[in-house]
Amino acid sequence: MKRFSLILALLILCNHIAAQIDSSHVIKVGWGTLDYAIPESPAFKLLGSNPDNILKPTSVRTVALSVGNYFLSSGSTIPKSLAVEISPLLFNRNISLYDYNKNKFWYRFRFSLGTSTLSNGGYGVAEGIRFTIVDRSDLRTDKELDVFFGQYLQKDAEAKSKAIALYAAQNDINTNDVFRKLGDEEHPDTVLQNRIKKISLQFLSDRSTDPSALSAYRARRKQELWNASIWEVGAAALQTSSDSLVKNLHLSQVGFWSTAGFPLGKKGQLLFGAKLGIIDSVQWNTNVSLGERIFYGSNSVRAFLQTQYEYKNNMNNFTGSIGCQFNILNGIWGDFSINIVVDGNGKLSYRPGFSIALANPEQK
Repeated sequence: MKRFSLILALLILCNHIAAQIDSSHVIKVGWGTLDYAIPESPAFKLLGSNPDNILKPTSVRTVALSVGNYFLSSGSTIPKSLAVEISPLLFNRNISLYDYNKNKFWYRFRFSLGTSTLSNGGYGVAEGIRFTIVDRSDLRTDKELDVFFGQYLQKDAEAKSKAIALYAAQNDINTNDVFRKLGDEEHPDTVLQNRIKKISLQFLSDRSTDPSALSAYRARRKQELWNASIWEVGAAALQTSSDSLVKNLHLSQVGFWSTAGFPLGKKGQLLFGAKLGIIDSVQWNTNVSLGERIFYGSNSVRAFLQTQYEYKNNMNNFTGSIGCQFNILNGIWGDFSINIVVDGNGKLSYRPGFSIALANPEQK
């Protein structure tokens, strides 16, 4: 009978703790947002602030802003290219991890809008969408998360059960009476709850249920998952006008992307990207780009090398790039590159690229 009572008590405690955690920020979708690099959105990519055509993938953020070549081409004036990307469904802050995992394809959907000042003095407006097919770097769908929370709940419940038994023995009262008071949600005994919580700490040798353990777990997984497998597809359309009037905008370009990333050990990542573009230049022409990029480093700072082949206007172009992505602050990233372009006539041109991206910060 005592064993049955203990099992029943553990079940009650587990359900009670699970309910508390589910109603807290710990397992809300926002808790799973990791501060990964924030690459350009499809709309930003179509604005052409950088010669490379690989759409770099990353785990979804609620909102992200990209500003291209701010100091390199704009000086201290308003940036020539900027775009914002949002994930509409993530604006609901009450989404649980269960909700997210059940419909992750749609929660990862992103829409982007960008504007630019063209080299000929005209104006451009671009709209884009992005879909994530596979994302092993997303903490919200991490299989290890279930194991972690399972151990979290089990150890905490066992420690609280021992604390209740010790408290009942010290105060010469029935253990079931203590459970009954703790389970009374209409008239909670906060003094008793705090007392049991304090006693239970002595039964947690590894402090696995301490809030800092959750932060440490997330920080560790961020460093381990930044280069995990990921596959995204995107599309964007660009309208241009010779002046700033919206009514004079006309469709001038459409682009479609697909990019897949694969881990190279613990410090590297390999990206393969492809773009199909349809451009209105006197007449509609189709161009195709194929490229690969290798990252090496960590989540906070990583160098990269990239090669790209492009077939455009019946000409072959080759681009070689070297650069780095780096974390400036929580939710703020920089991307610097040096690009050497070789056109179909063998002419070389040099184009530096620099962009800053801002997104909703990681919860601490």
